[in-house]
Amino acid sequence: MGCRWSFRVGGVSIPRAHSSRNAHTQARIVDVCRRQRGVIEHGQLVEAGLGPRGIAERVQALTLFVVTTRVYALSPVITDDALRAAMVLSVRGRTILSHWSAAELLQMADRPSQFHHVTTTGCARSRPGLVVHRTRVELPARRVRGLPVTEPDRVLLDLAVGVRGRPLERIVAETLFRRLLTEEGVRAAPSAYPGHPGASNLALINPDAARNRRTETPLEEEALTKLDILGLPPFVCQYDLFGQSGRRYRADFFWREYGVLLETDGRSAHQRRMDFEKDRDRDNDLLAVGLRTMRVTRRQLRARTFGPQLRATLGV
Repeated sequence: MGCRWSFRVGGVSIPRAHSSRNAHTQARIVDVCRRQRGVIEHGQLVEAGLGPRGIAERVQALTLFVVTTRVYALSPVITDDALRAAMVLSVRGRTILSHWSAAELLQMADRPSQFHHVTTTGCARSRPGLVVHRTRVELPARRVRGLPVTEPDRVLLDLAVGVRGRPLERIVAETLFRRLLTEEGVRAAPSAYPGHPGASNLALINPDAARNRRTETPLEEEALTKLDILGLPPFVCQYDLFGQSGRRYRADFFWREYGVLLETDGRSAHQRRMDFEKDRDRDNDLLAVGLRTMRVTRRQLRARTFGPQLRATLGV
């Protein structure tokens, strides 16, 4: 008779009703985790049917794993997005990813440290690995890969509090390139958030100029700095050109008036023979339509002869 109403686990008889309740709880937990990148918050575990003791027992039995404050996962290994979701869930109040974390997800800029950033209407404090920013009003947000992030114009203002000059111009350039904002949108950002402390630094950035000064590699950024110092005629970065074959190419730096482009050659990108041949085909294809290419490595860029050679090529 007992076998109809119970089963045995490890020699212990467990009522079927209890087993059914556990299965229902586990199903609810799995469903929530599936919708939240594999993580679940303490309050959601309680709603699913687990009390503090049940949570502690699962953590001890390694069927539930602590990710951060009040947030758990079903697996000891989680993805980067799961960790981002956990940081949001760990802060009470309406919380969204912001600042460098939002910039990283929106591909506006790389996160410069291991810290995640969130903005919340709650009263939470920063802790190791998480920087909490507080706001009195709910901020507009969008979803990126299922995660809530601040809008690009707010991200620019938030970053502009501590970033200025060329680093901020690079972020603006990437924002424009990703079509997250228009030039008008960048200019309008301060008025969208009156009194924001980043407004003065952002106002110093000309979005039209920023669009033409976008770099993609550290070597290109170093070259841009060198070109600014040399005081050469105006040029544009990442400019699309067409060769005699009709193929489209992108120049690192281009002087329209002079028909000259400058290419920065990193060793890792051009060490194979196939790359070498491809670059020469490209140079010849552009030369056929009257466009001359000057190529420099990092060593050549830093040499004293670089400036005079480029000036001579431009004829200035």
